[in-house]
Amino acid sequence: MTSPEEAARRLATLPAVLVEASPRAVRASGARLETQARRNLRTASGDLRLSRVRSGKGARVDVRLEVQGSGTGARALVLPVGPVSLVEGDTRAHVQPFRYVADRTGGQRSYSMARRRKARRSPVLYIPGVGVRSYVKHPGTKGQHPVKNAMGQAAPVAGRVGAEVYARAIARHLS
Repeated sequence: MTSPEEAARRLATLPAVLVEASPRAVRASGARLETQARRNLRTASGDLRLSRVRSGKGARVDVRLEVQGSGTGARALVLPVGPVSLVEGDTRAHVQPFRYVADRTGGQRSYSMARRRKARRSPVLYIPGVGVRSYVKHPGTKGQHPVKNAMGQAAPVAGRVGAEVYARAIARHLS
């Protein structure tokens, strides 16, 4: 049994122990969010690669966890790696490729163009199975929002994991 003085000393130093445990709790909670986001990305993209992006070899999409700050100011950031925005967000209808400035202005200079002769380029787009086209009208897409959904799905579990880290730190300090 501990003496009342020892118990008072441990209770007085408890806030410092909680501040020290904060980055561990944040990292543990963030790891759950990262795992769920990666699981949702795998469901959305199959193998965490977007085929036909980056010259046909496929672009890798993933998330990584970064903990910033220290003490009670620590926070976890689940950051995208690669073109996650292509899977995450919606896109509006648009024409591909974009129109060059000279095409928009009829060959005349615009405020954004350097002074030079009339600039003309004919955009070329190759579509497999279709052929060569000068432009394509892209209808837009509805994003699957795997990262956003992961935050909602894993938030309760992440909160419990962080609370468990704090509970272990308190138990270890008071025992």
